[in-house]
Amino acid sequence: MTLNEAIAALKQGKMKPWKSEYIKNGLDQGEYWFYYRIANKTGKPIETAFDAFSNKADFHVIRPNGKNETYTTGDNLSWNKKTEFRNSNIAPVMISKDETIEVYYHASHLNTRFVKSFKVAMANPDRYARKYLADNERLLVRGEEQTRAFYGGIYLITALIYFVFFFLVREKVFLYFALFVLFLYYGNANFQTELIRKYPDTAAILNMLSVLIAFVFFLHFIRQYLNTKKYLPRWDKFLIAFSFIFLILGAVEAFSLKNSVDSDFIEYIN
Repeated sequence: MTLNEAIAALKQGKMKPWKSEYIKNGLDQGEYWFYYRIANKTGKPIETAFDAFSNKADFHVIRPNGKNETYTTGDNLSWNKKTEFRNSNIAPVMISKDETIEVYYHASHLNTRFVKSFKVAMANPDRYARKYLADNERLLVRGEEQTRAFYGGIYLITALIYFVFFFLVREKVFLYFALFVLFLYYGNANFQTELIRKYPDTAAILNMLSVLIAFVFFLHFIRQYLNTKKYLPRWDKFLIAFSFIFLILGAVEAFSLKNSVDSDFIEYIN
């Protein structure tokens, strides 16, 4: 549905009014349009921001003079496609003194299983800016990024050592443990930051897959370490089957990763 179609749907009375705090029932689609109005009664111009709770959000703001402004954000978008505040999911907008704007909010995501509620949220851009600075201080000045890199280095060195052990003695127990630690290393790798900025959906999938694969290799490490094939053959077969089923189901879940969406006192249409 396009913006013009959403406007026509509102005029034709096809949008459903909702007066409770959250819209929670009957949501089974991956795409919704919401309509609401914001009136500035503060007696002065204000800067506010739309806070998105969706993978992709387009906020179409219609001014009293008919001008249409579009603000795009969402946690499934790369930074270069967002309207300012690229490290978060808010889109700042200025509202003039005594101005009333109309907002058509287009929220979209692919996994309908997580569509449970919507919520229209307004944010304070200044607070977000201060939070951004505080987050950078926490990551850079207080050394959390360095700590993450330190532990990632430990994982990587441990994996390399166990790979050496495997090539020396050819025991699979060392191989499985090395692969287990190697995939744990991915979760602490600093290169993820750049990947998240450019390809957030891909980064989320890869991060979940790395955890799944690490767990599978850990199960096989346990098998080899306890020698279940010899002493507990039934359990050995169970662990093998469980690891493959777990990996397949987890991969399906990873590739359907989308976030829930939360908007109140609005009219909406799917």
